[in-house]
Amino acid sequence: MFFLLSIIFLTRIYLIDPKTMIHPHALIYSSQEDITIGHLKQANYDPSIDTTVVAHWMANREISAVVEGEPDFPSKLYQIQSKPYIIYYQGDISLLNKPILGIVGPRKHSDFAKIMVQKVINQATHHDIVTISGLASGVDQLAHHYSLENNIPTIAVL
Repeated sequence: MFFLLSIIFLTRIYLIDPKTMIHPHALIYSSQEDITIGHLKQANYDPSIDTTVVAHWMANREISAVVEGEPDFPSKLYQIQSKPYIIYYQGDISLLNKPILGIVGPRKHSDFAKIMVQKVINQATHHDIVTISGLASGVDQLAHHYSLENNIPTIAVL
């Protein structure tokens, strides 16, 4: 059975301003202390958004959320130093607790990459694993395609 799991990792709010864009890593490694109410206002953060509207929108799309500390929060994520506080997902979140084979590659894949992804996935059918990849075209798309073709559960990460 196929389950598509979409995950959004929310560890910090990152804002783009000209000063932080001087070096690309400045945005990635910014601290929580750098985020102020003023920055949130500049980013058009609206605290008056009705959370029931958001909850209804999520429910209509079968999107769930799990917060760090809840029983369904994937145990493997506790091993990550900057783990997400909340995960929004569709599908079976318990797949994240199974052995996982990650497959990533370029959006424009070569014929060789296509053959290799197919071979790796074919070998994976002999193991009780889940594949994980992004939602980009190219190798990510091949990973999901061949996983589904071989009845291997697959996880798509946003």
